Amino acid sequence: LRRLNLTHTGLGYAGFEEVGNLLRDCLSIEILVLTGNQPGAGPLPPDFCKGFQLAPNLKALHLSECGLTAASLRPLCSVLGGCDCGLKLPLERLSLSHNQLDATAVAEVMRALETNQTLQILDLGRNRLGPKGGDALAKDLSKITNSGLRRLQVDRNGLELRGCKALARLWAAQAGPPLEYMDLRDNGCTQAQCDELCQLLGKPLGAVLHFEGAKQVLISWRDLQGAMSRKAHGGNVPMNVYWRD
Repeated sequence: LRRLNLTHTGLGYAGFEEVGNLLRDCLSIEILVLTGNQPGAGPLPPDFCKGFQLAPNLKALHLSECGLTAASLRPLCSVLGGCDCGLKLPLERLSLSHNQLDATAVAEVMRALETNQTLQILDLGRNRLGPKGGDALAKDLSKITNSGLRRLQVDRNGLELRGCKALARLWAAQAGPPLEYMDLRDNGCTQAQCDELCQLLGKPLGAVLHFEGAKQVLISWRDLQGAMSRKAHGGNVPMNVYWRD
C-alpha cells in the first residue's frame, strides 16, 4: 500500500489517532490524503504526529479542508522540523490549503522549515494569512537558507498589495529558499497594484510571469464587481485573468 486516500470519510480526533497507528504499522505508505476530515481546532493527536514521525516513506501529506488552526499545527510542525528526535523526515509535499491558518500559523510552519531540508512543495492557499501573514511569511523565509522549498502556494489569502509585495521582494532578491514557483493569485489586488508587482519583478503586466530556468510567479486581479471584465483590453491575455475597469 503506497497511497491511502481517506478524503471526506468523517474522520474526527479519534480517527486521526487511528491513522497515526496505521502509519506506524504500514511503513510502505508514500501518499496520505486526509482532505475534508475534521480532527478539531486543538492540537493534532499525539498518536497521529508520532505515526507521521515514524513513517519512513511518507512523501506527501494532504490536510486540506480539515479546519486546522495554528494550535493544530504546533505538534505536527515540531515533528516536521525534527525538534523531537533529530530525525530527517522524507516528506516532500505538504498541503494545508483551505483551513483557518493565520499569521500565527505562519510562525509554526516557518520554525519547521528552519531545520527541515526535504520539504519541496508547501500549499497554504485558501487560508486567512492576510497582509500581516504575507509580511511574516516573507520575513521568515528570507532568513531560511538551508531549506529545499521549491514551490509556494499562497493564493486566496487576502494578502492584498502589502502581503504580495513582501513576497515579490523576496522573490526579486532571490533570498531564502530556492523558490521556482509562487502562486499569488486572488489576493485582492487591482490591475494597477498587479502592474506595480510586475514592475517590482521586472516584468510587463501578465497573469503568468516567466523567469530564467522555467521559474514562474502567478498573479490575478478582479474588477469592481469581482467578475471577469467584458471590455476589450487587447494583448494575448489568458481568459482567467481579471481586470479592474
